[in-house]
Amino acid sequence: MAKSYASLVHSVYETTQSFSPRSFKNTLGRCQPLFSSYGQQDSQEFLSFLVDALHEDLNRIHKKPYIENPDSDDNTVHDPEAIKQLGETYRTNHRARNDSIATDLFTGFYKNTMVCPVCKKVSVTFDPYSSLTLQLPIENTWQHIVTLWPVRGAPVQVHVDIDKNSNIRMVKEYVAKRVKGVKPEALVVAEVYSDKFYKIFEDAEVVAELSIAQNDRIDFYELDETPTNWPPLDKGKPKKSFLYSSKSEELPSLDSPVADRMAIPIVHRKKNLDSKSPFVLYPSFILVTREEAQDYDAIHRKVLRRVSTMTTKDIFQPQEGEQQHEEADTVLMTEGDTSDDAQVQARSVEGEDELVDISMPDKTDAIGSVDGLMPGGSSKPSATERGFNDILNPNYFLTPELSTLFDMKVLSSTTDIIPLSYSQLSETSKYPLLATRLTHQLEARGPSAGLQRPRSVVTDRRSPASSDDELSLPNINNVGRVVASDSESDGSRVSDTRQPRTNIVSKFSRIGKKGVSFSKNRRTKKQQAEERGDREYLLRLGDGLVIDWNEEGYDQLFGGDEKDDFRGRFSLDIITTVPDSELDLKKARRSARRQNGVTIEECFRETTKEEILSEENAWYCGRCKELRRASKTLEIWTIPDILVLHLKRFSTNSRLRDKIDVLVDFPITDLDLSGKVGLTEDKSLHYDLFAVDNHYGGLGGGHYTAVAQNFYDKKWYDYNGKPRPVFLIVCMN
Repeated sequence: MAKSYASLVHSVYETTQSFSPRSFKNTLGRCQPLFSSYGQQDSQEFLSFLVDALHEDLNRIHKKPYIENPDSDDNTVHDPEAIKQLGETYRTNHRARNDSIATDLFTGFYKNTMVCPVCKKVSVTFDPYSSLTLQLPIENTWQHIVTLWPVRGAPVQVHVDIDKNSNIRMVKEYVAKRVKGVKPEALVVAEVYSDKFYKIFEDAEVVAELSIAQNDRIDFYELDETPTNWPPLDKGKPKKSFLYSSKSEELPSLDSPVADRMAIPIVHRKKNLDSKSPFVLYPSFILVTREEAQDYDAIHRKVLRRVSTMTTKDIFQPQEGEQQHEEADTVLMTEGDTSDDAQVQARSVEGEDELVDISMPDKTDAIGSVDGLMPGGSSKPSATERGFNDILNPNYFLTPELSTLFDMKVLSSTTDIIPLSYSQLSETSKYPLLATRLTHQLEARGPSAGLQRPRSVVTDRRSPASSDDELSLPNINNVGRVVASDSESDGSRVSDTRQPRTNIVSKFSRIGKKGVSFSKNRRTKKQQAEERGDREYLLRLGDGLVIDWNEEGYDQLFGGDEKDDFRGRFSLDIITTVPDSELDLKKARRSARRQNGVTIEECFRETTKEEILSEENAWYCGRCKELRRASKTLEIWTIPDILVLHLKRFSTNSRLRDKIDVLVDFPITDLDLSGKVGLTEDKSLHYDLFAVDNHYGGLGGGHYTAVAQNFYDKKWYDYNGKPRPVFLIVCMN
């Protein structure tokens, strides 16, 4: 390479006509196959290889000794003289193996400082370079408008502007910081498409690698607590981000800690007469504990609370003429019971097989207040606030209108901890009612057993949405009461649908006129659940809820418009955006930089800033014996006589590369590096520019041009265009 390059330089300056560097190109291809063909290659890679090849050919050291560089200790890093001596040791060891005209002219040294975030160990090393890479002070960020669905209150939009190399956990922290009261660990992040879940994201996934388009809908769902079934515990092969979660041969049983707090996905359907998809609204999540998974009432109330955040209508506000049942409840007693006590503490009623205890809650139990005052004497909250706060309280009365808004159906998976992937849902499938599993519990306990929490039996108010269900079942209303058909005759049935709460155990030997039939497949699944110990649970790992809406109820909550004060609207139709003054200031600075460009001084400052390593580039700590995301500070320790400045315009990750197309202002003469170099060696720190290598286009293609100064006449010559520079070549003046 040295001889071929010498011949090239001699021919360029000796000939007066055009010259083809064919011989140099052939030699280059033999030494480095990357450049053997006639495809486009990176000019910065070519220059680095050429300098290194010239150094190897001209190296004065023919027998290279093996020398191990020393490690810094805690005393060294705080002593400037010790650091200087350590740097000189690194340079001496390098010269003992590398000594040529190329290293004399082109080689400088970085000072690299790493700090372990755990044990605080500081490591200082010195690394050689032949071209100095400068970072551009342009924020390479991921910008997206996401929707946050809080546990309480209407959804809000959040403008996310975060580094592209951030992972989902960092994005959660970003969103939680801007919305008061939200905990990042209680958030689940998913992509929504066509009113169904399309993807669910894990905390470790990097946003730049997820191929999220600008118009993709990303939603953040706040849960009551951190779910234990997400992220999946399987740490094996990398998983795709589709919502089929962790794949395993068998799902854990409900005894597993994974089932302590289960994130249960929900999708909504409504019958449409046109050709539109029956999926409506947006999917969401509720959090169900192991205990709540056994209680139909608790599950229903969780769903209602989530629905209340999706509509502008006050579903907890009593309708006109409707009375709130805040007084003592009506007590059902046997004949001859003439007690006048208004606050019955315990009673017994005669059931089919035995006496059943009933009890009355205190006046303060349902609402948490006495005589219209909250504890402490404050004024009574509104019905909406009271309803939202107490909706999960089993003693809080729910109106029959809320009972018949929808039917809850179950979609189950035998392999996926969180089901409801985009491909699993069907627009026409008839999923079994959640009440099916309630029936299984009653069958298992026998004719004399009741539900987990005693309930009363009321008149049938079936939703039209359940008229053509695959399973013929009695409906279950808002407080878990079993709804009997009109043809049934039961002595304990109460005909009034507005019947106040009673803690009466209902017993019945048959359900519905047609009874309940189960296919062979369903019995097989039931037996599998029994083997896993899940028989007593209404929701299990691998379950999701499909909400089939009553047409009238859906219209009341979501069928209105801005001119309709009676019916509600979908809360996303009037969504607000969280104000962010910090982001506004950042955007203003970014706009100014793009308009006016940046200076070479700013590039030097950006390069020497402290940064936190990514998980993919983690540093091995010799004290912890672990890979750590250490903080890294890069400084210029020494500089060569001929300095090649490489402007890093391409931002890279494992999949994508983007070019930063911004003007960089740099001086042609007298570039002063004073204060930017750790060890000056009594050299001049003023440089003059004599060549610029340019590139325009993208990473997959483009064109290289150059401008260079003729050292004879000191004039600048433009070689085919004036795009943005890739690197500069300056020499000491």
